[in-house]
Amino acid sequence: MTWTLGLQHYDGDLAMGGLGGSTAWVSRKHGYSCAFVTRHLAGPHRMMALEEAIESAR
Repeated sequence: MTWTLGLQHYDGDLAMGGLGGSTAWVSRKHGYSCAFVTRHLAGPHRMMALEEAIESAR
């Protein structure tokens, strides 16, 4: 993983995490983007489940 201008760059993906588990990422390798926003402070477990669901549906 490489950090670039506040973004994570990893294996063709660009991602940025935010406060409370909010995140957004672009998969240039697979041709999709996604954003996840929360209304409360939380960990990354919900975002990771969302990413897993998207990857398994491809």
